[in-house]
Amino acid sequence: MSVCKVIILGNVCGEPDVKNFDNGGQIVSFSLATNERAYTTKAGIEVPEKVDFHNIVVKGGLTKIAESYIHKGDKVYIEGKLSNRKYDKDGVTHYVTEVVVDGNGVIELLGGKKSDSGSALEVTTGNEPVIDDGQVFPF
Repeated sequence: MSVCKVIILGNVCGEPDVKNFDNGGQIVSFSLATNERAYTTKAGIEVPEKVDFHNIVVKGGLTKIAESYIHKGDKVYIEGKLSNRKYDKDGVTHYVTEVVVDGNGVIELLGGKKSDSGSALEVTTGNEPVIDDGQVFPF
């Protein structure tokens, strides 16, 4: 048995990219930024802030939620799996690492620059994803 699970909390870098397919399928992708704060060591060495960017891909039932509610600047909690893929473009092989949120994933909207209400929206792939105030999103 093996496990591949990623938990990531960060800020959405840009508006999500929505791709619709002829068969009715959909994929929503966006970039998420995480950061480590700057600090000074006991020896007086200043360590600058470090920012990492992560590719997030949402598949399945969570795509409608991601398309409607995730926007640039939002703080988002993601549970998904790590996925690596490669593709060739103009004779050059490119490698991409993504966090894929699908049937076993979780998306939780924590607020952000646009909304400081403090209420979180948690959506999982169970039968009834629920908003904190009791509203239910049907899939």
